[in-house]
Amino acid sequence: MDEHAIVEERVDNTEIYRRHADELIRFATVLAGSSDAQDVVADGVCPGDDFPGLAQR
Repeated sequence: MDEHAIVEERVDNTEIYRRHADELIRFATVLAGSSDAQDVVADGVCPGDDFPGLAQR
């Protein structure tokens, strides 16, 4: 195998949300306020209605 080969890891939006939601919600709280932070993160990570209920933590 080529030592310079690019390895692509495919991670779905649900996994991204699970891995980073707490940190992203803290950041979004600073930007958008606590009442909107979860919605901001869910809309950013999972646009559309593909993942119902993800914003509910």
